[in-house]
Amino acid sequence: MYKIPNVKKEIIKKYNITDDYMIMVGASYPHKNLEMALYALKDLEEECKLVVVGKDSKYILKLKALATELNIEDKVKFIKIYLRYIVIQKALFILLYMKALVYQS
Repeated sequence: MYKIPNVKKEIIKKYNITDDYMIMVGASYPHKNLEMALYALKDLEEECKLVVVGKDSKYILKLKALATELNIEDKVKFIKIYLRYIVIQKALFILLYMKALVYQS
């Protein structure tokens, strides 16, 4: 298994996640209604970023455009992680350092 400090350094380096962040996993589908999370993030007074983990899709492109429109693109990070066994193990370590989980379905 991975040593957590080493994985944390790897995650920070690979995905450039250095701030307090909330995370949304599996966000590539419109029924997740992640637009609401982006609107909420715009109004959030606390300094926190949103990490959106999912595969590329038309919906992700729409979310990126909305983040730009709301002028919060510096608060939203889109990470493309394909769901394969070893990648999932590494991706789970991203969850260890999150501030909150955005769970929409």
